[in-house]
Amino acid sequence: MNYADLFNTIFAKDHLVQELGYFFVNEPSVAEFLGKVGVEEAQVQQNIWELRFSNFDESFVLNIYFEGADGQYEPQIRIESLVLRGRTKGQGLSKKILNFLVDYCAANQPTTLWLVNVINREWKMYLISQGARLIQEEGGNNGAVLSIPGKIGLKKRRRYNDEFDRELMNYLIQFLRLEGVEVRDIRSRQSSETVYDIRVDIDGFALMFQYEKAGNAGEAQIRFELRMRQPEVQNIPVGMLVNMLNALLLYCRVHGTMTLWMFNGQVFGNDFVKYFVQRGAKVMQEFEPDLIIAMGGGSPIDAAKAMWVFYEHPETTFDDIKDPFTIPPLRNKATFIAIPSTSGTATEVTAFSVITDYSTGIKYPLADFEITPDVAIVDPSLAETMPQTLTAHTGMDALTHAIEAYVAGLHSPFSDPLAIHAIEMIFDNLKASYEGDMQARGNMHIAQCLAGMAFSNALLGIVHSLAHKTGAVFDTGHIPHGCANAIYLPYVIQYNAKVCEDRFAMIARKLGLPGVTDKALTLSLIKAVEDLRTSLHIVSNLKEFGVKEDEFLEKKHMIAERAVGDACTGSNPRETSVEDMEKILECIYYGKDVTF
Repeated sequence: MNYADLFNTIFAKDHLVQELGYFFVNEPSVAEFLGKVGVEEAQVQQNIWELRFSNFDESFVLNIYFEGADGQYEPQIRIESLVLRGRTKGQGLSKKILNFLVDYCAANQPTTLWLVNVINREWKMYLISQGARLIQEEGGNNGAVLSIPGKIGLKKRRRYNDEFDRELMNYLIQFLRLEGVEVRDIRSRQSSETVYDIRVDIDGFALMFQYEKAGNAGEAQIRFELRMRQPEVQNIPVGMLVNMLNALLLYCRVHGTMTLWMFNGQVFGNDFVKYFVQRGAKVMQEFEPDLIIAMGGGSPIDAAKAMWVFYEHPETTFDDIKDPFTIPPLRNKATFIAIPSTSGTATEVTAFSVITDYSTGIKYPLADFEITPDVAIVDPSLAETMPQTLTAHTGMDALTHAIEAYVAGLHSPFSDPLAIHAIEMIFDNLKASYEGDMQARGNMHIAQCLAGMAFSNALLGIVHSLAHKTGAVFDTGHIPHGCANAIYLPYVIQYNAKVCEDRFAMIARKLGLPGVTDKALTLSLIKAVEDLRTSLHIVSNLKEFGVKEDEFLEKKHMIAERAVGDACTGSNPRETSVEDMEKILECIYYGKDVTF
């Protein structure tokens, strides 16, 4: 019996194995190897079939079980035994088999893929990189379950019960050992009533993990940060960190509703950022979509916009498009749908995509109407799970968009109503949204979109210029974009009021703030912004945020120069020199009024 006949015999028993059989028979790269491998098949139970592949010296052995659905469980594919000794052709074949099975399960849900007795270390690392969770079965066998999109099969599924679980630490230790990382020290502590910290010290840098319990206003969170202990260290293990992020993402999925944050990305280097954009563009180039759907917060949608550019124009580089209105024509291959799950950036309706160059610490706002999404789906229910801090930061980002758009150099009778109504809605709803009011949360989702339509037409000002140039530049840590806007906005209103006080006064009148003269109304607006910021527990200056004074003074002039050159500075209502920008930065750092 030849291989085709053998597999056709198996196919007649259960359709689940049919495509795998065709893979073996028709894949040219494995045909030669199959000729040197013994294949055995058997029906071991009524609905379970076994395939066993091995070569003459058993340096390659692979057992695969196929179990059909039985009314209680869904169909399953199990690799129960995989033995690889030395560098054989079987290793490459096995990866092809595994990748084929992953693709098959993803396309034929519901199907769970199990791997048990995976004893080769290289395979363990490979499985983690593919998104597998390694588990320990009774009896000491090493096992793994591959995360097929929409489905995770775990025999012992555990969820957080709002008590700190040492499982996260054990999971991290296991991962680092598999990666061959030498850990100098690892320790944990409870830093507040709801927050627990884990610190892993490695030569030259430390990995910081923070777990926060779920609260009334948001789901549980894991925050990941890489801190440099020796600034001269240059060889950051990017591959290991990418694998760690994949492992943490899987961990969050397995444990239910949980958000994963990553901070201080500048230490990864710009290649780390390019890795994700290029990876996404490469996937697009492989299956050639005619429709791209980006769902999430501002960062993933902005990243998808960049992937879209590189998908349609693979020869283009980041340097080619970082200047405003330099993106080549799109929609030759695909159109774009954006679905926001946070309420702040409004990237779903704007011509912007903010990409951070961590090698320089600069955030570049890619600006071109080519990257405006074709369709925006604004569903308020998607924002209901935002944590409190994210709710505060994104809300203040939206407020900054609306206020800057109302006074920007390109404001018009078309953008003004959008901006004013967004400002009114934000003042009416942000505090309640922060406190967990879902009706207010829904209103904020709409308000931020209105603000986005306003600034996409009128443009912005130097609040955003400064936020772009300070967000990733300080060693003390990343300043979230919305937080930076919240800190800087009152100072910039003071600065710009010299030339457009009447516009700020009009905002104050619409909000019903006290005052008769334009000056008094503008002061009332500044106080209202400061009071809102305080109610959201956001600090009022960079010194209070934690930026070190010596580092601030060292980088102040550089930041000012970069901010003046930012794409948003040109539409600021008041012309701004490098000297003026430095003075504004000093006021922002020390918390002093802008009086010049």
